Amino acid sequence: MTGLYENVNNLQNDKSLTFLYRATKIELDPLNIGAIANNYRQTFNLDQNQAIEMARLTKGYSYAFQVLGYLRYQNQDLSENTISTARMWLEDKVYEKLWSECSPKDQAILYAMAITKSQKISDIRNVFNLSTNEFNPYRNRLIKKGLVNGKTRGTLSFTLPFFDQYVLEHYNL
Repeated sequence: MTGLYENVNNLQNDKSLTFLYRATKIELDPLNIGAIANNYRQTFNLDQNQAIEMARLTKGYSYAFQVLGYLRYQNQDLSENTISTARMWLEDKVYEKLWSECSPKDQAILYAMAITKSQKISDIRNVFNLSTNEFNPYRNRLIKKGLVNGKTRGTLSFTLPFFDQYVLEHYNL
C-alpha cells in the first residue's frame, strides 16, 4: 500500500476493523537522505558523492529507496537505464493509482506546480489565477494525500521522486 496515504487512512478509520481503528497511528517522515546514502555506500561500495547522488534521487521515499537499490544491484550501475527503469516501476506501481484518485482540479494544481518549478505558492496560484481561498483547499488535500510538502511557508514541493515528470506527461490525457 506504499504511497496510498488516503487509502491507508480510510482503512485505519473504518470502525468495523476495530483492531486498526484502535491502533496507535504513527506518521513517518521521509527517510533520512544521509542514512540512505550511507546504506547505498556500504552496500554497493560507492564513494560518498555517488551514494548521495543516488540517495537524493529517492527524495526519502522508502519504496524508491528499495526499487533503486534493487535495480542498482541487478544492473551493477546507476546508468540512465537504471534510473529510467526505477521511474517506470514507480509510475506503474504507485503514481498511476495516485493520479487516478486526484480530482481534475487537484491534477491542475499539480500541473501548475510542475510547470512553474519555482515552488512558490504565488507562482503556482497565478497559473490558473486562483485566490488564496480558492487554492488552499486543494493545497491541503494534496498535502493530506502525501503528494506535496507544504512545511516551508509560502512554498509547495513534490514529495515523490519523478512525480513532477509524471504529471507533465499525464495532465489532460
